[in-house]
Amino acid sequence: MSAENELPTPVEAPADFIYTETDVKPEYPGGDGLMWKYIYKNVKYPDEAADNRISGKVVVSFVVERDGRLPNLEVIESVHPLLDEEALRVIGRMTRWVPGRKNGEVCRSQYTIPFHFRLKD
Repeated sequence: MSAENELPTPVEAPADFIYTETDVKPEYPGGDGLMWKYIYKNVKYPDEAADNRISGKVVVSFVVERDGRLPNLEVIESVHPLLDEEALRVIGRMTRWVPGRKNGEVCRSQYTIPFHFRLKD
């Protein structure tokens, strides 16, 4: 076999590597529909935020660990601390997820969820 026809040797990622793209994405048990149902059922618009007409989008990013835990929650797009805290509270109480897979192996992977806090007129 000539050098130009040789396949590269696969390089394994370190055990603590966090994938941003996976072959099978991590998911809330039961899928996105049940995840959004959980979120809508559990989000409580903070009274102080409603009283002050604070609204907008909060985006939370986290790592889905190999065992499905979500230990490192981070607000990457903020509107106000009251709304940020509520988004973090709801995700922090989620059950373990089904982890993502890369090359057939369970892996750590990054995930983001947007929260749209809207007030009725």
